[in-house]
Amino acid sequence: MHSQFKNNLTFTSMKKSILAGINALIATLMGLLGVSCHIGYSEYGSPYATFEMSGTVTDEQEQPLENIQVAVRDRWDRENGSLGYVVCSTNSDGQYAWRTQTHPWRDSFEIIVRDTAGVYESDSVNVGGLEFDRSGVSKQDHWNCGKAEVQQDFVLGKKADND
Repeated sequence: MHSQFKNNLTFTSMKKSILAGINALIATLMGLLGVSCHIGYSEYGSPYATFEMSGTVTDEQEQPLENIQVAVRDRWDRENGSLGYVVCSTNSDGQYAWRTQTHPWRDSFEIIVRDTAGVYESDSVNVGGLEFDRSGVSKQDHWNCGKAEVQQDFVLGKKADND
């Protein structure tokens, strides 16, 4: 019986040695693969794109509306019940403009306009299928996906109880 215990112990030690050798071989191969995947430059970062949004908000008589909130809500915000992020307000000419840099996979979103005074109805539009213009991007700027622009005008009607 002592001999059988000794044989099991030797077999277990041999098995551990073989597995350790296989692990070392795999680690070496993975290291070599990592080195062979080098593409000629070292750059770390995250893809980004510039989004520009602008437009005019008027009433039904084409008069500009001042201090109308403009919010942006993406698909994640909608699915989670968020009202969106207020990004700007209209000026005295009813114009708004917003620019940001963010991840380019936000290829669709909703623009929402709200009158915080409560005189006019809110309105929104879904914007999708954005195309990114890379014409002004340096070839060395690997992470810049370019610029997408949205021009969206809104016409707000008065709420029924404000006539």
